[in-house]
Amino acid sequence: MTLFGHFESLVGKISRAVSLIGLAGLLALAFATVLDVLLRWLMSKPITGVRDLSSLFVAVVIAASFPICIAEQKNITIRFLGTALGPFFQKVLDLFGNIVTLVILTLMSWQLWLYAAELARSHETTWVLGLPVSPWYRGVAVLVSFCVIAELVVIFEILTSLTRRKQNAPSGDTSGSLDKGAMD
Repeated sequence: MTLFGHFESLVGKISRAVSLIGLAGLLALAFATVLDVLLRWLMSKPITGVRDLSSLFVAVVIAASFPICIAEQKNITIRFLGTALGPFFQKVLDLFGNIVTLVILTLMSWQLWLYAAELARSHETTWVLGLPVSPWYRGVAVLVSFCVIAELVVIFEILTSLTRRKQNAPSGDTSGSLDKGAMD
């Protein structure tokens, strides 16, 4: 296995682990919310700070689901144009879509780092528990920054696939497309 293959595998493993941690956080949040509602309803004694923590948890849980979608290319795609134009142009359109995604993720990451720094400078805390908010948003920024790395891996993978196809194209083939087996 090549160095890139090991790196790609590592990105996939980290993405899966992060998504499992995010899922566990979502389940903990759901359990705490149900317990808070039950205690509020049955005993008029809500759990202090559940609303504070839930607003912080949601941001992290959502960000924790991004890397696996990027690494395993499970994002929503519309393929009718690529299907009509053939496998080569479908890969080119996939490359374009992934480059746009990379730009958006890079901008999101940059803005999240700036936002987390602003929260730290202003000493922003939650209302009830008084927990600092900036570490949570730094965590979100780390997760979105990891998405940038995962997206770069995906783009490199597509470029490698396109380069391989171009090198293996028959001499009379002007479309650059080969059989489906060469595409994967």
